[in-house]
Amino acid sequence: MDIYRLEAAIVRARNHVYFRLHRKDDPQKEKIFVVGHPRSGTKSLHKLFTENGLRSLHFPGNWNTRKYDCFSDRGNYQPLGLMRAYYVNSTFILNTRPAYKYIRSAMNHWFGKGKKKGTGWLNPGVKNIQNEILARNAFFMDFVRLFADGGNFLVVNIEREGAFDFLCDRLGLERAPAKREAQKNWKEGHLQKIDDAFEGLGIADSRMEPFVNADLVGDDDQALYQEFLREKQDRIYL
Repeated sequence: MDIYRLEAAIVRARNHVYFRLHRKDDPQKEKIFVVGHPRSGTKSLHKLFTENGLRSLHFPGNWNTRKYDCFSDRGNYQPLGLMRAYYVNSTFILNTRPAYKYIRSAMNHWFGKGKKKGTGWLNPGVKNIQNEILARNAFFMDFVRLFADGGNFLVVNIEREGAFDFLCDRLGLERAPAKREAQKNWKEGHLQKIDDAFEGLGIADSRMEPFVNADLVGDDDQALYQEFLREKQDRIYL
């Protein structure tokens, strides 16, 4: 059993139920949902929104869509289809970064304070890392399918130069936050696990891919993804 994938399934189910049942805002309101993974610029995006006078919530739990206008943190666990269907005038931002850098940051988070020795059942192994890589890639393909027919969305690699300028231009915002300095990995010895995970999946050469890794999906999804990139290129900044 992968404890991390189990936790993800439980949180997604909880968020799905909450969104259906909680009191919502006017469906015509223009909300901004940051729906990419955590450890991918969510705090900087939250800062961007608040500096522009928007009511922004940076919270990994249930999003109170009636009280706030912008939402971030663990957006990949939110019911995107339900949110898009209800808030028809909203913008969905898929924030991303190179897969290898995301996994490094995620591993740091998994260990957390007091777990830096990486001992016991909380110690992520190569298989856990591979499951996270595959789940992230599958989520990206779900996003592609959801917005293949159009819709108000943006896809942005937050590590690419000019990423926040791109967002400000598209969202009509005035100020971009200062770029945060990357945090150093506290346990360099665990990098071998990450390398082994990418190599075991046969994607070591493409581990810096920030969006869908086509080597991990079937032919039909590859074709859909390439079409998505071509037709929606004005909304994508990778």
